[in-house]
Amino acid sequence: MLKIYVCEDNLPERQRIIDIITKVICIEEYDMELALASDDPHKLLEFLRQTPSTAVYFLDIWMLSHSPPRYASLIRAVLLYL
Repeated sequence: MLKIYVCEDNLPERQRIIDIITKVICIEEYDMELALASDDPHKLLEFLRQTPSTAVYFLDIWMLSHSPPRYASLIRAVLLYL
């Protein structure tokens, strides 16, 4: 099963992304699951350290411009698991 991770700090946007992903998974009957949706890159990073796997990542790039060091470490960690 392919895992999906979402990191978005804006709650309405995060909820919209979650809703779309959930609907598409159900309609298309994909072998996927939404493993984690968070507003905190560190939470996602810690989760990835505990359960590394190939996955689909939806990352809020706008957050990168507000906190480059914090978000850069998340992107780096994601790339290491590819």
